[in-house]
Amino acid sequence: MSALKAGAARADITPAYPVWLDGNPRDHKSEGMHDPISARTLVLENKDGPFALLSLDLCCLPEDVADAMRRRIAERTHIPFERQVIACGHIHSGPATYGYFCPREQEYCDRLIQELAELTKRARDAARPAHAGCGSGAEFTISEYRRFYLTDGRIAMNWDTFSPEELIGPAGVMDPEVGVVRIDALDGKTIAILYNHAGHPNTPPGTWFQVSADYPGVASAAIERELGGVALFTNGAQGSVDIPAFRERDWAGMERKGAWLAREVMDVARQIIPSDDSLSVRQSRFSVAIRKITPEYLAWAQEVLARPSQPHTIRDGVDDTLYARACMDLVAMGRSSFDVEMIGFRVGGAAFVSFPGELFTEIGRRIKALRPEKRTFVVDMANGYLGYVPTRRAVREGGYESHPGTGSRLEEKADDLIVNEAAKLLERL
Repeated sequence: MSALKAGAARADITPAYPVWLDGNPRDHKSEGMHDPISARTLVLENKDGPFALLSLDLCCLPEDVADAMRRRIAERTHIPFERQVIACGHIHSGPATYGYFCPREQEYCDRLIQELAELTKRARDAARPAHAGCGSGAEFTISEYRRFYLTDGRIAMNWDTFSPEELIGPAGVMDPEVGVVRIDALDGKTIAILYNHAGHPNTPPGTWFQVSADYPGVASAAIERELGGVALFTNGAQGSVDIPAFRERDWAGMERKGAWLAREVMDVARQIIPSDDSLSVRQSRFSVAIRKITPEYLAWAQEVLARPSQPHTIRDGVDDTLYARACMDLVAMGRSSFDVEMIGFRVGGAAFVSFPGELFTEIGRRIKALRPEKRTFVVDMANGYLGYVPTRRAVREGGYESHPGTGSRLEEKADDLIVNEAAKLLERL
């Protein structure tokens, strides 16, 4: 008999009414649904107790909403708060559960709190003896490094307009790794496939207004049809990568991305022979100082916001008004630091480290390199959202993710602090 028990469940969480969409600035609510969005839950349990991982087809969750979800799950299932990871896929065409560029859909959030608790109870009630195993592959066509060096010294994003003569090349590299954990019941039937890949699911640009789970939704549905069980997508360290900005930004492109990601996951999963019944879960909490805003930047933000403006739609990225608003929102918080929670869990021989924000891919690679003999993966957008975490070099170079508020809310040396905390967390696993 295995020492590990596992159960999984899936639910449709598509809103039945128009909602604001997170991920891109838009000037009005959604106009119907292209494809449904889902919540998927995996519950694992051994002698140390239960653990829940939730994968949501949403952009991100603020800490207060994520905490409310975790408290309700704990009440309903008796899975401790500190043994839960609620991870969003960073889908840019789902309901505004954060409300970064638009009002938060609070009614939807309130309903979701109850639905996720019931979903997690279903998964725990279905738990049965299981074995797990892990593997990894690579997918090179979905993501690209989105920051580019230009000849005049500027950093441009992959959606910006520049001539070929101005381009030097990308400022870094993407991470193609696809991590896979396969969890089977003792009769060989698949309970769950957990997969991880660093990408930016914003195939439908900001000028599109239909609800969609984007390519991770396509991938998960294909994996479930082919292998059975529940397929849970977790996004890796994707703060400095994106999909190509000017090709395949349509529904056909979304289907292709999802099909190729699913194919790689399934190729890896079929080679895994689950035999591991270990489970380890640990939590880390620490503080990171807030990003210092220069008087010059603050004066610029105040000047921008003094100009008249109206809500407007932007295909990709943001404009000066949104940069300035995010800066002033950060100042209005009146705080000197942020509390950061990371949860590490090891299953099937693979270790995962969660983070409540968008780590640059370079930081994710550093965390993976901490234990080169082990398979280690980062789960971004988990249990809250602190924004981007650029490298110190990227902060100096500038660019979209480096602006205070819209970009990093954390001090410039946050990258080293986070890697050091991840190292300690992995050692405890």
